[in-house]
Amino acid sequence: MDPSRSAVKYASQTFPALTTEVGFGDSVPFDSGSFDLVHLGFYLYLADRDDYLKCVSEADRLLKFGGFLSIIDFDTPIPYSNEYVHKKGAFTHKTDNARVFVASGLYGVVNKYSFSHSGFCFDKTIDERIALTLLYKESELLAACD
Repeated sequence: MDPSRSAVKYASQTFPALTTEVGFGDSVPFDSGSFDLVHLGFYLYLADRDDYLKCVSEADRLLKFGGFLSIIDFDTPIPYSNEYVHKKGAFTHKTDNARVFVASGLYGVVNKYSFSHSGFCFDKTIDERIALTLLYKESELLAACD
């Protein structure tokens, strides 16, 4: 799912077995627990702050217990916003988005790979830091509640 029609068209042509739809992550038309894997790729940094928790909630709702959540996005030690260079009046919101899921107590970090826009290495410039984080939605928590 992507808000860009051209991105969805490209994905459906390049990967015909993949189901693609135009849409945004604050209201996803799939059943709860439908997915083994949910991937959020350079997405949450552009989510309007009014919709941020809705988007996080939707990703969590879609992922079944025992599934994996993959996030590739900016990775800063403190949250901050700045003007989006591609659209005047829009803002980017950079933070470690995995922290929200881990703070819920439902997710554990499987792996985190930090790198930068300029290459596959750590960058001292905060604005350039990126991470690919793989989280596991804990299924054992359900058994503990029985």
